[in-house]
This record gives sequence, C-alpha cells and structure tokens, in this order.
Amino acid sequence: MFYLYDGTFDGFLCCVYAHYYQERADGIRIKGGEQMQLFYEKVISTDYTISHRVFDGLKGRLGQEICEKIFRAFLSDLPGKEMMTLNYIILCLKGGRGMDVYRTHPDILAVQKASECVAREAHRFLGWLRFSDIQGVLYAAYEPEADLTGLIMPHFADRLRHERFILHDRRRKKAGVYAKGYWEERPFDRDLRMYRSAGEIMTEEAWQAYFDHIAIPERENRKLQQHFMPFKIRKNLTEKITCP
Repeated sequence: MFYLYDGTFDGFLCCVYAHYYQERADGIRIKGGEQMQLFYEKVISTDYTISHRVFDGLKGRLGQEICEKIFRAFLSDLPGKEMMTLNYIILCLKGGRGMDVYRTHPDILAVQKASECVAREAHRFLGWLRFSDIQGVLYAAYEPEADLTGLIMPHFADRLRHERFILHDRRRKKAGVYAKGYWEERPFDRDLRMYRSAGEIMTEEAWQAYFDHIAIPERENRKLQQHFMPFKIRKNLTEKITCP
C-alpha cells in the first residue's frame, strides 16, 4: 500500500496507524506530488484523535527522547524521510528503547543524523532570527532547510509571551502566528517588512552603521565569518553582513 498524506506530522502519524492497523506501508508521500503507478495508493486523512493517540503510545513505549528524535527527523528536508522515520519506529517498537543505541544499523543511523542536523539548525536560528516591529506586531522572516517553525515556536512563545508575533518561513510559505498565549501554523506568503515604521527603519540603519563602524578591515576573515554566519541566512539579518 502506498499512503498519501497532507505533509504534516499529525498526518504522518495517521499513516503510521494505518501501517499497523490497516495494511503495511510500501511508501508514504505527500498527496498532490508526483504520481506513481506501481503501487496501490490510498489517501490518509489527518485525524488528530488518532495522531495524538499514536504519539502518546510511542511516548509510553519508547520514551520522550526517542519521540523527540522522531519528530526532528520528520522535520528534515530529506527525500523519503517518511519511510526512513517509519522504519525507525518499527525497529524501536520491536527492540524496545534500547534499540536506539545501535547506531551502526542504517535505519537507526539515518534518523540519528537527520535529528542532529535539524536540532543544530534550530539552535542556530534561535540566535540568528531578528524580529522587526511592524505596526505593533513583531515579525521575523527566515528560510530554513528543515521545517523548523513548529519546533522553535514554543521557545519564542515563552520568551515573547506578552507580545504578538509572526515567524514567517518564506521557503514553505507558512508562518507561526502567536497572540494571547496561543500559537498556530498557517499558510502565509506576504513579506511584512515593507510596512516597517520610520522608527524601525532608523533603528536598523543605526545597527548597520554600528557594525560597519566596529569592523576592522585588516582583520577581516571571510572564511571564518562564513563558518559562523552562512550566506544563506544573511539576507534576513538586520546587520546586513556583506557577502564577498
């Protein structure tokens, strides 16, 4: 059976449920993508009751740490991440929590690497993201390789609990929107930086002037700068660090 789902983690968990209680999954992919004629396809609707039950069951059987690893691996942009993650779940359910330590197994190693990569990118964006004041709403745009919004929104919801803010993933055309103690992900494809106030623009220009002033051209090290601040994220920085 080839399962089609909506691309969300809850939808994926519903596919995991179907794998165990309906028919074994030969593949899982997002519906609406490239069609495949070699497998019988079935669309799996996202049912939050089922997805929550599956995740709670995984936590009870495997523990919080493994479940977080499953979530992070799913957020990666790797092709075939759904079957990679499903195979990992199958192995861990068969072998128990201790199965995760067998990093030489290809399915265990693949999820371990994907999880670490996503965690590393999320950690960096927690320091790189810059919010601008857009008519009383904080707004930040970024273009991560992994689907990080759902992973890092709780951090900002805690730190900015008294604010209203939008975390815009321009690559996936969606955003995390927070207000009054609650946040949700929704489709979003509008760059709000054009609505910056005069005060916000003046503050950004002051920051840029400050970074230009403290720079020492004789000690410039572009290779080291690129290591700590990759080119792909600079266009969304207030500092506007110059690329070579």
